[in-house]
Amino acid sequence: MEFACNRINFKTVLATLTVAFFIGRVSLFGGVFPAGIAFITVMLAVSTIYIYTLPVMAGSMCLAYIQEGSSWSGTDPYGDMAAMILCGIFFLFFHNRKFTINQRTMIAAAITLTSRCVYEMAAAYINLTTLDSLDWPLMGKELLALVIYIRVFNAAAGAVLAPSETTGPVREKIGLSVAVAAVSITGAIGVRPVVFAIWFFMIAVTAYCRDATHAIVISAICDVFWRCFHGTSSSVFTSLFMALVIARFIVAAFEVKYRKYVLAIILFVCIVITTKTFDISSAVSMAVFAVIPSDFLGSIWYTIEKTVSPEEVRREDEELLSLRRHLRTKRELFRSLGRVCSEGSPVQRAVACQFEALARVTDRFMDETRQEELGVRTDCGCSVNVAVAGYAMGQVSGDSALSFSFDGNRQGLILSDGMGKGEEAAPTSQMVVSTLSKLLKAGFDVDLALRTVNEILMAENDGEMFASLDLTVINRSNRRAHIFKMGASSTFVKHEGRVAIIKRPAPPIGVAAPVRLEYLDLKLAKGDVLVMVSDGVSDCDRNDRDCRWLIERLTEIGSSDPGVIAELIINKAVEKYGIKERDDLTVLVAVV
Repeated sequence: MEFACNRINFKTVLATLTVAFFIGRVSLFGGVFPAGIAFITVMLAVSTIYIYTLPVMAGSMCLAYIQEGSSWSGTDPYGDMAAMILCGIFFLFFHNRKFTINQRTMIAAAITLTSRCVYEMAAAYINLTTLDSLDWPLMGKELLALVIYIRVFNAAAGAVLAPSETTGPVREKIGLSVAVAAVSITGAIGVRPVVFAIWFFMIAVTAYCRDATHAIVISAICDVFWRCFHGTSSSVFTSLFMALVIARFIVAAFEVKYRKYVLAIILFVCIVITTKTFDISSAVSMAVFAVIPSDFLGSIWYTIEKTVSPEEVRREDEELLSLRRHLRTKRELFRSLGRVCSEGSPVQRAVACQFEALARVTDRFMDETRQEELGVRTDCGCSVNVAVAGYAMGQVSGDSALSFSFDGNRQGLILSDGMGKGEEAAPTSQMVVSTLSKLLKAGFDVDLALRTVNEILMAENDGEMFASLDLTVINRSNRRAHIFKMGASSTFVKHEGRVAIIKRPAPPIGVAAPVRLEYLDLKLAKGDVLVMVSDGVSDCDRNDRDCRWLIERLTEIGSSDPGVIAELIINKAVEKYGIKERDDLTVLVAVV
């Protein structure tokens, strides 16, 4: 069981001594010290040089006993100290014998049981008393804890000190062993506010970087250790169980960049509500957790996982971490190039918009990889049925309309009317609709896509070519609609039989820079009808500037078929024109 690839250096010695000091302080069930015996049993299997941890653990045992003083209610540590020293001597002397982990466990248990009995007999002889003080149930608990700690330290040491040879234990077994070791080492500090602050931080990081299930497991380990260490449990762990279950469902509803803060708030609030007191430990740990940058937290997490995971898992984590670093570098490059091009001609500003969009697309891709890692799935929530109806004055309509999906759960509705009529206006409106839809599908944010189209129009014709733009973006997961209007006619929304008009005066796209990016936020309900029209429809009755005829017509229509609604509105607009010269007519209808 000797790890050939293990290397001893100053950092290893310092880390091992620190771990050994705290392990020696692990006192369970009112005064037994099985962790030190298990640690020396495992470490001498790694390398005989770790015998130097023996005096450190013996000293920390004595220090823990002295610090407790008269308040010490359990047995003294000298029986376990003798067992630890004897185990060290035995495995050092027989280091050439390749004992299996089961053989080492049985030898350590036998030495511990013998040492405890001999010590109690000697104490009884010296004090001239009987052996009534020999607590057999306590010794049984100590032997069980010894077996568990040997298994835990064996898996943890194999992963941390010789990861290239750790092929047997699976990832979950190694992770559980490292968690038990970490909880035991930090718990040995003994000061409740400090210990609980560290544990809360560990649980929050695990819930954020892994998932709630693993965080609940660590909470259970903390609870069990605190029971064994102090004999009583703390109600705060009940709070953590409840908080983690709640957080598992609530946190997924928020964007990735907000999830860490939401998780910290949920954990803190649940602890305060359940314990009915302000817990300074949870406040401090959650504040530190929220302040630490997510990228740094993720890097630390992957470094730890890379260390303790099997080789194939370490390779996947390293590739993902390298990808994220590469993406962050590209994102900063795109942003710096965008700043360089932001001042200048329309062409330069259009290029600046594209660089900024590339930076945001990179950011979004990083969020998506994060969502996949957390197992977050986006539910579309609702469907949107869309239909378009039109009437062209000539062979070609100068209006262009399009409905499309993007970003997985968003529906885009675009209606544009080019400058002029028919074939004269068609190229501009088609370019606006086609370019804007492609940019949104490519991952551009709406504001950047609109700015890019605006700069392209200005660059091509020096501000002499423009078009109206009516854009509605519906988020199908929460049924919220963002309505952007640039020189466009009013939008009509039918809700429970009543019709509301949405209008916003703004110059057409392609007229001026920078673009005023304002939108109306609207909450849609099931059955709502949203109608977008070109100015040919809204201007069909010049005596009715408020389009009361359209409101009445939309109120009368009982159908929920968007195609039927669009055709009925077009027919009514043609009827309103009569024999007058007609403009191009286009109606886009969306039904939730």
